[in-house]
Amino acid sequence: MSWRRILPMISAVVMLAALSAAIYIGVQQHALRARAEHLLADVRGFQLHGGTVADAQRIADNWERFANVERKCDAQTCQIDIGVHDQIWVPQNAFRRIAVWSYWAVGWHETTARATIEARNGTVDRTEFILMLDVPPYVSQVDRGGYGLFGRAVQQEEFGPYQFWPQRKLHPTYFIGKPGGCEGCIKLMTFSLPTTPPAKIEELTNFDLSCITRWFPCTTEADILPSAWKQYQAESGRGVE
Repeated sequence: MSWRRILPMISAVVMLAALSAAIYIGVQQHALRARAEHLLADVRGFQLHGGTVADAQRIADNWERFANVERKCDAQTCQIDIGVHDQIWVPQNAFRRIAVWSYWAVGWHETTARATIEARNGTVDRTEFILMLDVPPYVSQVDRGGYGLFGRAVQQEEFGPYQFWPQRKLHPTYFIGKPGGCEGCIKLMTFSLPTTPPAKIEELTNFDLSCITRWFPCTTEADILPSAWKQYQAESGRGVE
């Protein structure tokens, strides 16, 4: 068989494989985005309206079929962790690197969303939502080697006496910042108290979950938590961090 016949056949096979991979990745990412949206709504419900340990257990029960659920509970305290992750199959052998690079080429970026609900004496007193995105190499000017992009929103019952100064001079019930200890990653975090106005809680938890399904991945804090980042930039410009 001549190369004139072989090359078109090879090209067709490669194109079919790329199209199949793109469809496979797209379906998985849209399914993950839907689960992440639901999980964020559950966390935001506690932050806006409060809840009991029974409410938290019911939420965990609902997620058992669709997520990794871990519970650590006793008579006084209870911590529930719920994590959703893309279900992309990657071979664990010599072809792993080829598979990962191929998936990147058709828009895959590894993603995890996680919620933590903590209760004490029967009442939910701390909640947290984290979105973790893998930014592949060579797609961002921030770090050509690739890095992790993290957004985190926490609500807790109270702040320590000197926690989050001097921001608390401007807004005593919430904080937006970039704490250290994040090597090889970019992180933006928000903390709030139950007394934070509902509209502000909506802003502090305004994760752009389209980051999960975009062909070109999100790469900066402005992408993952746009409302919080906008305010952080404005306040940093005035020397408040």
